[in-house]
Amino acid sequence: MTEKSLTILLMLFIYCSNVNLVAQNNSVDQRGRTSIFLQFGGPEMLGGHVNTFLNNKISVNAGLGFNMDAHVGSNIYIVKGENSRKYMYVGLQLSTIQLFILDGSNSGIRQLGVYFPIGYQSMAMKGFTFQIDVGPNITKENWSQANTSPFFGS
Repeated sequence: MTEKSLTILLMLFIYCSNVNLVAQNNSVDQRGRTSIFLQFGGPEMLGGHVNTFLNNKISVNAGLGFNMDAHVGSNIYIVKGENSRKYMYVGLQLSTIQLFILDGSNSGIRQLGVYFPIGYQSMAMKGFTFQIDVGPNITKENWSQANTSPFFGS
């Protein structure tokens, strides 16, 4: 992606942040609620991440994968059903991705990435959380591994 595309995506993210800070009134208080995920796909490909709500609209997250790929980011929840624990969100994740070589050796070559997930999250009363997202992924090089492709999901 070009610098212009990255600028447009960042502006969209900031716009969604501002609109939602003044928009809906959520009846279920999520502040401080933390979820731990087993993740397949996304910047880590296979790993885990933690998501914590700062308030009813914004959460922060961080993850680590088996290939030592990692991310930090934030989600902004833009659509919520009335009295529901089901959400649509947009996000921004900064990641560090390591080149994966099939024979098990690792060259230590790394690159940075920016992932813009658009997703759905459902939280059960007993604490189980399910999340699915897709979106553009910006990296310097496509190494023909899923987490360096221009578009993926988790």
